[in-house]
Amino acid sequence: MEKRLNQDDYIYYSLIITILILFVLGIIINENINIPECLIYKTTHIYCPGCGCTRAFIAMINGNFIESIYYNSTVLYTTIITICYLISQTISRITKNKKIAITYSPFFLYSGIRNVNI
Repeated sequence: MEKRLNQDDYIYYSLIITILILFVLGIIINENINIPECLIYKTTHIYCPGCGCTRAFIAMINGNFIESIYYNSTVLYTTIITICYLISQTISRITKNKKIAITYSPFFLYSGIRNVNI
């Protein structure tokens, strides 16, 4: 009998594929990428949430975690939650012990939204 995939299976495999694609792209494009200027910032001189996420992600990749939190704390929160989720799911799948796996919960989403600086 064929095993049906559940929500955590889809999330786990999607995250693994996304990380692999980003890793391969990072190897192929091994130089600084010029990010186009934000249209909202260009016209209003006000940073949009996307600008904060981009600057926070770049700061986090460069190891400037305090700066990343300053720009947008949700980026670091999401990265930490994703890493914990992937590690627990991988260990659970290897050991066949479902009790140690973090499963998806809307709580992670709601606490991340609550974390947004407005």
